[in-house]
Amino acid sequence: MKPDKAIVTNRKALQAKYGVHFIKIEKALFKLIAADQKRGLETKLVEIDSAAHMAEVHGSQVNQADDQKQVKAAVDAIYKTYKPDYIMLLGAPDILPHQDLKNPAYDPDGDEDKWVPSDVPYACEAAYSTDPTRFLGPTRVVGRLPDLLGKADAAYFVFLLGTAARHKTRNRSEFQKYFSVSAEVWKNSTALSLTKIFGSDTALATSPPKGPAWTEAQVRPRLHFINCHGAAGDPFFYGQRGSQYPKAHSAKQLKSKISNGTVIAAECCYGAELYDPADSTGQAGICSTYLRDGAYGYFGSSTIAYGPSEGNGQADLICQYFLNEVLDGASLGEAALRARHRFAQAYTHLDPTDLKTLIQFNLLGDPAVHATAAVPHALARTKIFKKAFQPHQNAKTTRS
Repeated sequence: MKPDKAIVTNRKALQAKYGVHFIKIEKALFKLIAADQKRGLETKLVEIDSAAHMAEVHGSQVNQADDQKQVKAAVDAIYKTYKPDYIMLLGAPDILPHQDLKNPAYDPDGDEDKWVPSDVPYACEAAYSTDPTRFLGPTRVVGRLPDLLGKADAAYFVFLLGTAARHKTRNRSEFQKYFSVSAEVWKNSTALSLTKIFGSDTALATSPPKGPAWTEAQVRPRLHFINCHGAAGDPFFYGQRGSQYPKAHSAKQLKSKISNGTVIAAECCYGAELYDPADSTGQAGICSTYLRDGAYGYFGSSTIAYGPSEGNGQADLICQYFLNEVLDGASLGEAALRARHRFAQAYTHLDPTDLKTLIQFNLLGDPAVHATAAVPHALARTKIFKKAFQPHQNAKTTRS
């Protein structure tokens, strides 16, 4: 039977990382697969380091966990054989690597990112390459459920798997309120984005003067839109007024405040960077903290991101598109895929910063999760429609 969802991981890498605690992760993974089945999703675990698993997809066993070319070929073989609706990459980049793409906007005196760690190539049919122009047309629904890079925190990983297993789709009415913080210098651009997504910018907070000690009530809304400065290996996002860059958002101060089911779009530089907490006095990043506290999905950049201070462009647009699709009932993975399509279609020509934007935003979370229910067309609520299509209401579907 063709699986609806493929969970792709490297078993040996997980076992080497977690040792005797690997069994806890395996049990949590099987619970997720069982929960998917109850929701009507046939989910298949594929271990790319397993000769038997890879033989089933006519692919080659991955014998070096960090070999990006081998891993890309393995994912391609899995998709070609099973054509799953969803591909979930299980593990941080020390389990399954990002695909490093050359930064088209690289400038040693400006944009110092030589490489862009990206999961977009896994969503594309093109074979392994470091050339970002090879991956302009993603067709696969892909997301990554990451553990902590470089840290064997089994409880953290088990919790994330549990969040995915226990997730529930909520009515759109539960996502009408939002939390948003913006660097003050970008408030006009952020206000425009919020108006396009929610129809209003009244809940926008700017830094300065606000943040980072947000109350639980302030961050309780289940949609978060963040437009601040970020830095590599840094557990803070920053605001800006003139030459001042105060802390606007803090991983440590978010702990235990996030509502279950929260979905985040962060425009910030390095907003979705997965770094080793040991490189930041033991503090995991903001994206990892959101997931630890029960967020369903986080859409953000692995590197330096772009956007204008006035109007909208680059990161503004791709983050808008992602949240719009989530609100329309798309799964998290479908929302990310459609956001990339809409972004590419919005331009007749992709300049280097546009191209970088397209490849740098990654989805962290189970791509099959539907955070919000699709709002039915008015016709679907009429008695005539319900009577005509009543026999089909229980038909199995994996997509909205």
